[in-house]
Amino acid sequence: MSKRLAYIILIMTAVIGSLSAFIVSPLATPLMKWSANKFVEGLSVEKMSGSLLGNLSLSGIRYRQPGTEVRIETTTLNLDWSCIDADNICIESVTVSRPVITLSNTDADAEDDSVPNTNIELPVRLVIGRIKVTEIQLASSPYSVEISTLTTALTMQDTVSISQLQLRDIAIKDASLPAPETPFAGIQYTAPSLPTVSLPIAVDINDLNIQNLYYEAATSQQSVDLIASSALRAKGETISWQALTIQHTQGQASTSGEIALRDDYRIDAWLSASANIDENTQQSSELQLKGSLANLDFDIELAGLVDGNATLKLNILSDTLPIQGRLNWPAQPVGYASVESLQAGELVVQGEIANYSMQLESGLKESTLGDIRLLVDFVLTDRSFLVNHLDAKLLGGDISTRGKVNFVDGLSGTGFTKAKGITLTRLLQGNQTPQPWQELSLPQAEWQYVLQQRPNGIEVLLGDINAQITQANSKATLLGQAAYSQGNDLGVATLTLSQNNTNNTVGITAQVLNQRFINAKLNLAVQDIATFVAGVEGTIQGDVNIAGEWQNPAFDAHIMAKNIVIPDSLSPELAQQGTLEASFAAEGNAFDHVLNIAFSASDASLQAALNGGYENDAWRGQLSQSLLRIKNTQWYLQAPAALTLHTDNGHVNVGAHCWLLDADPAKACIEQAYYKAKQASAQFEISALPVGAWAKPFVPNLSQVSDSARLQLLGQGGYDSSGKMTATASASINPSTWTFAEENPVILTLENLQSELVLDGNTLDATLDFSSPELGKASAKVHTNITNPNDSTNQVELFLSNITLDPITDLSPSIHQLSGSINGQLLLTGGVRKPNIEGAFTLKNGNVEVEQSPLQLTNWEQELVFNGLSASIEGSLNIGEGQGEISGLIDWSDTPIVNLALEANDIALTHEKSKLTLSPNLNATILPDSVMVSGQVDVPYARIKIDSLPASAVSPSEDVYLRGEPPETDPIKAINADVLITLDERKAGEVKVDAFGLTADLHGGLQILNQPSVVGYGDLQILNGRYQAYGQNLLIRTGEVQFNGPLSQPFLFVEAIRDPQLTEDGVVAGVRIDGAATGPTVELFSEPAMDQNQNLLYLLSGSGNLNASSSEDETAFQTALLGFGLASSGTFTSGVGEALGIEDLSLTTVGQGDNTQVAVSGRIAKNLTLRYGVGVFDNETEIALRYQIIPKLYIEAVRGISLAVDMYYEFAVGELETEPAK
Repeated sequence: MSKRLAYIILIMTAVIGSLSAFIVSPLATPLMKWSANKFVEGLSVEKMSGSLLGNLSLSGIRYRQPGTEVRIETTTLNLDWSCIDADNICIESVTVSRPVITLSNTDADAEDDSVPNTNIELPVRLVIGRIKVTEIQLASSPYSVEISTLTTALTMQDTVSISQLQLRDIAIKDASLPAPETPFAGIQYTAPSLPTVSLPIAVDINDLNIQNLYYEAATSQQSVDLIASSALRAKGETISWQALTIQHTQGQASTSGEIALRDDYRIDAWLSASANIDENTQQSSELQLKGSLANLDFDIELAGLVDGNATLKLNILSDTLPIQGRLNWPAQPVGYASVESLQAGELVVQGEIANYSMQLESGLKESTLGDIRLLVDFVLTDRSFLVNHLDAKLLGGDISTRGKVNFVDGLSGTGFTKAKGITLTRLLQGNQTPQPWQELSLPQAEWQYVLQQRPNGIEVLLGDINAQITQANSKATLLGQAAYSQGNDLGVATLTLSQNNTNNTVGITAQVLNQRFINAKLNLAVQDIATFVAGVEGTIQGDVNIAGEWQNPAFDAHIMAKNIVIPDSLSPELAQQGTLEASFAAEGNAFDHVLNIAFSASDASLQAALNGGYENDAWRGQLSQSLLRIKNTQWYLQAPAALTLHTDNGHVNVGAHCWLLDADPAKACIEQAYYKAKQASAQFEISALPVGAWAKPFVPNLSQVSDSARLQLLGQGGYDSSGKMTATASASINPSTWTFAEENPVILTLENLQSELVLDGNTLDATLDFSSPELGKASAKVHTNITNPNDSTNQVELFLSNITLDPITDLSPSIHQLSGSINGQLLLTGGVRKPNIEGAFTLKNGNVEVEQSPLQLTNWEQELVFNGLSASIEGSLNIGEGQGEISGLIDWSDTPIVNLALEANDIALTHEKSKLTLSPNLNATILPDSVMVSGQVDVPYARIKIDSLPASAVSPSEDVYLRGEPPETDPIKAINADVLITLDERKAGEVKVDAFGLTADLHGGLQILNQPSVVGYGDLQILNGRYQAYGQNLLIRTGEVQFNGPLSQPFLFVEAIRDPQLTEDGVVAGVRIDGAATGPTVELFSEPAMDQNQNLLYLLSGSGNLNASSSEDETAFQTALLGFGLASSGTFTSGVGEALGIEDLSLTTVGQGDNTQVAVSGRIAKNLTLRYGVGVFDNETEIALRYQIIPKLYIEAVRGISLAVDMYYEFAVGELETEPAK
């Protein structure tokens, strides 16, 4: 029995062992494949290989169920038998290649697919050590998902634990079509019904890493670089996440939190996000989210581009969707785009779905608009958007908008905008806007708008446009309206701009059917240009009509400018042209049109006609005819000139053409000219141009030029794409004669004048040759770097041969004699800052005599010798009857300096009736910023006679500025002078003066300095002097003029007495002048002292008593006293006359004896003088009017005791002055 039992057990063990060995051996693989295909519905496996002991591979797997299809190319399964037991099933690895999962909608989808609220727990623990899935495709219309690689590890029993889940290159495509448009019924909201969600099994995901997620839809594309999380957990009704990070090309975000999927879905989460505004600017935010969907609180902190904080309360579970939020920010710099800074502000949003309100109060500073202050109050209802106020303070004014927009049953709305005190200066400065137009402003402006959505689109109307525009001192009004229809794609506008208080108007009427039709008219009527551009006179009128197909409308334009006068302040050149006229006319279309241009001025005019067309990004045409007048020459186009302008790349080509001079063989031709791809080239030739016709207006005293004076000019040049310039040119003038001055003509012969020029990049080589039998010969050669004037290779050669000055003598009547000859040569090398110069110039037999010059220079021999970085000056000349020498040294080795010395003896000067002899010994040092003069001038002999002061004797003070004159630069202010002037140092009595009744000898010395102002130190003594005053010949007993400061403020001490031999009683009577010359004290004195009446009696009569029997003596005495007083009133009366606008107002005595009068006289108009006199010894008055007919003939009417009209002719008997002979 026991043997049988043992045998049975042995047999069973063998059978079980054999069956197990069969199952795990490769022999069982076909059986497993057959069983899977046979017993698993919808599953088919094409091939199965390997065994459960090693790698089990399946290929061609397909699984089908309603709504689901799965296809897998290959799957490899490797069991880990070392851990397989009653509690564990271990799989070492699972590899899946190219799974394709397709989901489609079926009727079963509508069935309840809710998961029973029961927990799932596997009887054993499933462990998969490594899962790798490649080339995953998932399709569920309209979505498709492709995943390049998925790798992870899985453990599952009561919890699904997924670790190191990595997905690479996920592409999600959404092929759904946009939802069809439906009429908008207003803002509606229905709160969601929240189910309780509980997962039957817990899921833990650790180390999630998703890289390169790409989403594509019909209208958008997005990509995410990275999605990663350290831990994701879902258990029962709770989902939590830790350090969930999302990285995008434009920013990143990180969050942690927890949500309970029951009741009101309570949530507690934190989010940190940042966005990249640009390469250097970020905006970051920190968000704390707490509460439930019925009471959700947001707390947000902003930092980066804008700093601020915000709070928000939201109830998602209420059908009214109540919101309460507030955003605050402090004043802060921004520095992004054109926004410079942000003012402190607040945004408040609150309300429910039918009545949301938003208030904003803040401001900012924009680089162009400046400071902007905003006040906003919006209300959003379920059917409309109401703008209670949208106010902005900017550009120095206010803009306010009110309105309402309805968005139910299509958009519609109305509103208006008002602007006040807007100044556009900030917008117009810094660009190409002319300066006068930069003062444009809008004192008042308003317009209304109406918005209406039609079935075929939106219509917008801007109506009642009324804007007051101010430009500088000009005011204008803009009126009109504009409308646009989206459905018809039609825009219409009618605008009129009228300048206030003028007839200047601009009207525009336009209809534009975009890309189909256009009809526009512009009418321009400017009757007074000066209201736009100050100082410009004239009118501009014209009209422009455009009509036709949008692609090629026809146009007709005529604009004329008449009687245009440009002020000198805007353009001195155009101001000299007098009245300008211009016109412009255009007719045709873009492909075929004609342009006519005309311009005329006093010195030039132009008439030109162009015809052509624009097609394929280029204008091609020709200058068909043209007539050009310049000065006294008239040119016309010989044949039409082809022109091409490419607007896409700026290429220009000008065909060959010539301009001919009317009735003359001269012509100017352009052989070719083009600009292409940053390269340019031109070739031109001017032949037989009559130089005389062009030279006369510019060369003074040129009266005639022979017809043989013809200019020949040939040249070509251009530059390549690198910017290198090349050019060659040659010019010459034929031998000719040039006549100067019509009276006593000077004829000069031009024997040769020619020049050549070669430019190669930065190197310029030029030559010039000139010769004239009368003037001599000159030539020059230049080699220089035009971009570097200090190049060491720069070189200039100059040759002068027998340059004669004699012909210049007769060119000006003020030159009495100019003669001499100049010879020399010069070689300059190196840069202009410190050139090396070798050579010499000499002046031989120079003679100079100029009209009104007191000196004549003769026998002038001068030599200038250059020695590298210096030059010496040596020369001698006769100055009048004296002789002098000029020497010096010029040095530019360091700071340029010139030292000059002049030494001369017995130079005789004669000016009008004065003669003097002087001997200067002066030295001058000239620096770039100053001139120093020192030395001494001796005057041993002088005869000075002055009858009257010249008009220039009294000059305006330095702070007087004459309107219209440019600020004067006084070169004397740069001179630092220290010169001693001595008069009759030996007291020989040879310096004599005769001026205004004074005859005397002068002696003394005066040191003159002019820095920081002109001052003098020293004194002049008046010797042997006599002075004619009060009808007496007074003796100068003491005379001294002291200088101790400004030359205009010397101190005077002069005593003039009556000749003692002609004065009774041994009395000395005289006049004493004492004090500063600007306000001296003048008094009578006597020895012995006596009262003023007695002083004056002795001074005038030589006696202390009047002849009692003679009333004439008494009258004479009283008249003298009156005259003495009135003589002191000259400064006062002249000042009053200037204030009243009366020239030469004076208060004097006229008549004699009992007929003495006090008279006020002055010139009240040109050539008309008025005199009013009152008798001193009676009450008689007298009025006299004198009118000067010609310089020596005048008529005078006098009304006093009687009426008289007299005519006077003035002539002189005696010696006449004659003009000095040349």
